[in-house]
Amino acid sequence: KALQPEEEKNHQFLNLFTANESSIHAYVRRLVYRREDASDVMQKIAIILLKSSNTPLFFYYCDNFIT
Repeated sequence: KALQPEEEKNHQFLNLFTANESSIHAYVRRLVYRREDASDVMQKIAIILLKSSNTPLFFYYCDNFIT
């Protein structure tokens, strides 16, 4: 079954985010002292990125970053 356009965007976002999550988390850990704070920041980052992933510009930059 082919994915609908919205499902495809969510799938692309999830793949991109999970592929880079450990690098993002390591960067955040260097910026905040407590591990719990880093987890909170990571949750906020995921939400912000997911919301911004609904814009065409997000995927334009992602496509150019990956290739």
